[in-house]
Amino acid sequence: GVAMSSCRRLVYTECAYAQEQATLTRYRDADIKRYEFIATLDNKTCAGVDGHSCGNLDGQIFDVDAAQIGVNYPPMHPNCRCTTAAIFGDEDEEEEYIRAARDENGKVYYVSSKTTYAQWRQNKRKS
Repeated sequence: GVAMSSCRRLVYTECAYAQEQATLTRYRDADIKRYEFIATLDNKTCAGVDGHSCGNLDGQIFDVDAAQIGVNYPPMHPNCRCTTAAIFGDEDEEEEYIRAARDENGKVYYVSSKTTYAQWRQNKRKS
């Protein structure tokens, strides 16, 4: 008696939870002290659920010991697609890489890894 979409949402969210908990455990096992919050660069990224915004957290650095699911560590909400990346040293010295983004038609393109969701959104509005 449960809608298929509700089943998918539950399974997706629980899998994301298990994956992110495993990642957090590995951060602690490897004595990693900080992580960066990474939101998906597309139009589906949440702009605010229950006072939280995945887009606003993108690029922020947090202490592993302060990680809280739904506050500063994913999943933030059902169907959350955010993740994290370990910070190994001084992030100002880290090499710049690329990250994927999606345009309004869902086509993938690439931007600098230093581009935050807010910057991506602002640039998207200009084009």
